[in-house]
Amino acid sequence: MPDPTQVAQWKDKYGQLIGEIEHKEEQYSAQKALLRRSVSGVAIAASHLDTRLDNPLKAICGAVGGKLDSRRLKDGLENLSETLDSLGPGSDPPGAVALLVAPPNRSIRNS
Repeated sequence: MPDPTQVAQWKDKYGQLIGEIEHKEEQYSAQKALLRRSVSGVAIAASHLDTRLDNPLKAICGAVGGKLDSRRLKDGLENLSETLDSLGPGSDPPGAVALLVAPPNRSIRNS
């Protein structure tokens, strides 16, 4: 017969672990919602600034809409990054896109 003290200790430990898991699930859900809102907001703000950005932004929005598709999101972000790199110095992007691709230590007004 198991010792009642040990059983109570295991029950307490199990209850603590369940509480920790539930807390982590809540944190994950909140982070996922924030990611979706952030990605959607950036995509809306940047849409139609340059037609080269539209497809990567649509792909990213599609990846976070509905069920989060991590692989599609990663692919979309990589595609967006490559597109932004191609809009870098020397490509004379429109003013708003220049804000996205300018190095952080360079003033847009002085370019």
